[in-house]
Amino acid sequence: MILLCLITGQKGSDENFIGEAFVVTDGTNVFVSQGPMVSTKDTDMIEVSATISSGTISVKASSTSGSTTVQAYAVKLKAPEVATGTIDAWNISDHRGAKYYISAKDSTGQVENIEVLCVHDGSDAYMTDYNQVKTNNSLITLSVAVTNGQLVLTADPLTADVVVKWYRIRLADNESNATGADTKVIDATTVSSSATLIDTFNDPNQTGAHYIIVATNSSEGTSSIMEANLVTNGVDAFVSGGPKVSSKDSDQIILTADHNGSQTVSLRAASTSGSSTTVNAFRIHMLRGDAQPYTVLDSFAHSTYQGAFYVAVGKNENNESQIADLAIASDGDDSYILNTGPNISTHSTSSPLVDFTTGINGSNVELRGQNSQENTNTTVNMYRIHLARAAGNPSSIATLDSFSASDFRAAKYTVSISDTASGDLGLYETCDVNLTHDGSTVFLSVHGRVTNHTGDLVTFSADIDSGNVRLRGTISNTNTHTVTVVRRVIKV
Repeated sequence: MILLCLITGQKGSDENFIGEAFVVTDGTNVFVSQGPMVSTKDTDMIEVSATISSGTISVKASSTSGSTTVQAYAVKLKAPEVATGTIDAWNISDHRGAKYYISAKDSTGQVENIEVLCVHDGSDAYMTDYNQVKTNNSLITLSVAVTNGQLVLTADPLTADVVVKWYRIRLADNESNATGADTKVIDATTVSSSATLIDTFNDPNQTGAHYIIVATNSSEGTSSIMEANLVTNGVDAFVSGGPKVSSKDSDQIILTADHNGSQTVSLRAASTSGSSTTVNAFRIHMLRGDAQPYTVLDSFAHSTYQGAFYVAVGKNENNESQIADLAIASDGDDSYILNTGPNISTHSTSSPLVDFTTGINGSNVELRGQNSQENTNTTVNMYRIHLARAAGNPSSIATLDSFSASDFRAAKYTVSISDTASGDLGLYETCDVNLTHDGSTVFLSVHGRVTNHTGDLVTFSADIDSGNVRLRGTISNTNTHTVTVVRRVIKV
């Protein structure tokens, strides 16, 4: 308790004074500090003292001027209570170790987060705390002990009114397999000094895993708890262990990992405590999805639209901006972009703010953008004008005729070809095509070609597809060609 006294007094009309006194106690003793005071005398008129009895403090005053009237105003302050608090306690006969995520917050809003591993060997408890993140000073000091058959985790507050919240993962010596969507409790496994399999997962389903592992060896009387991280690239597996705490002077568990070359990732443990070391574990598994360096800004079906024109505007947090005129076209198999038109970036004359590309993803054409400025986010807005795909076959090759290979051995064609969109009068050609087959391969001959063009309007080919002989033609330009055939066939 602290007592602040404001004191006034007088003796007659010519002696007056005012002053302060502070009284504090530790519950056993009481202490007084006097002043500042001011008096019409050359010395203090009042001397303040205090006593404590049965928890009651008495503040007393004596006068250097004889009989003196005293008045006082007291402000009483209660010291904050500081007490060690039990965060958690559990029977050591039921569990071996635990991992804690702890968050502490005081009345001023300061926060501290801590991670803790604790384990026992049946008689003593061991712990390590790590990853301490705090907004200012530390708020608590943690400790662990075995008391009356329980492992007790306690916190000593370093400031007043600290609220502690926590999350726990606790493991026993005899866990049974239990698998969830993102976690797995791993069966108890007995390991020796040789690497022993304790867990597996398939890399198509998981890319990596975080483990909490407890181990105990009753013969040696030692126990430990540790964390481990395992990741695979689809070919190899990599593991690292720690933090960890052990009742031994050295690590109790040594971890290795491997990939079988197909899809199975294995985690193995060897014990420095020798044979009959029991290992239990908890796993949090994760799948890394496919990642691309670009962001898909827009897409359209290539069967519906042949291409699109875009005006794109981008801006990042640094007030760097870009405007670009883009054109995309697709033939159904690939897509192509022209971005050499108007393309202005405020931060550079040679490097755009966003690099625009295109690609085919299934049945869609994608416009993609990749930010060129590190540690920034660019917002892109666009306007699109799309071009519908014209009716017809977008490919330059088409099947002109087909017949059953099991019914007919050969065929003779008379072919007429027209390309009315070329030249002033159009382009025309006529020819004969003979073909035969042996059941798997088609043999073809083209002869008697007559045309008003300098080259062939159609290049002929043939194949067998699904039991049918096909006569096919490939045009020499992008114009629509009309091809008429007259066929005579010879049976097998």
